Amino acid sequence: MYPDTMKIYKVSGRFLFDPQLANYPFDMQRFTIDLQPKNSEAPFIVQPPPLQLRDSNVQTDRWQPKAQYVGYDEDFVPVVDAFTHEPSIVPFYKARFSWLMQREATDYFLRVVVPLGFILFVAYLSIFIPRANFEAIVTIQVTALLSAVALYLSLPALESESATLSDRAFVFAYMILSIMIGISILRITGVVNKHKAIDHTLGALHVLAIPAFVGLAGYYVYQLSIAVL
Repeated sequence: MYPDTMKIYKVSGRFLFDPQLANYPFDMQRFTIDLQPKNSEAPFIVQPPPLQLRDSNVQTDRWQPKAQYVGYDEDFVPVVDAFTHEPSIVPFYKARFSWLMQREATDYFLRVVVPLGFILFVAYLSIFIPRANFEAIVTIQVTALLSAVALYLSLPALESESATLSDRAFVFAYMILSIMIGISILRITGVVNKHKAIDHTLGALHVLAIPAFVGLAGYYVYQLSIAVL
C-alpha cells in the first residue's frame, strides 16, 4: 500500500526515441520520458520513491527490462529583454525517467539464425559430392545463395543509418557461399587439375577453412549476445 500523501500518476501514449541498431537483434535500448514544468521559473523537484515502494512489474512486448533510473537536470540560461534590454537568468528544470530494455531475440533465432544455419550446412555438404557431378554441386550452392538472399529480403526493414549485426551476418553468409561456388569452379579447371598442390590447397579451404570461418563468426555473435545479458 502506498502512503496517503503520495500521488500516483499513470502515463500512457506513444513515445519517440533514437534507437542504436548496430547490434540488432542483440541490442539494448534506452527508453526515456522527459518531464518539464509549465512554469520554467518555478523549482521542479522529482524524488524517486524508495525501492520497496516502486512498481517493478514492467510489462513490455518483446523487450526485457534490465535497469531503470531517474535523472534530473537544470539549466540557467542568460537572456536579455527585447524591450528594456535588462539582462536576466531563466532557469529550466527537467527530469528524465529512463529504462534500459534488452530486445528478445528468440523469434529472430527461430526465423533467421536456424534457417540460415541449415542453408550453410546444406551448401557445405555439397562439397563432398564427387566432382563428376559438378552440375549438382554448383546447383545446390547457387540455390543456397539465392535462399539466403530471399531470407534476407523477407525480413522487416529497419530504418538504420548504418548496417546492423543482422545485415553483416547475411553479407558474411553471401561471402561464404560465393567462396564455395568459386572454389568448386576452380577445382574443375584444367590448370588446377594439373597442379595437385593447388587442388589440395583449395580442398583444404573447402573442407577446413570455411567451417572455421563460420565457427568464428558464430562464436563472435554468441559472445555479443551474452555480453548484453
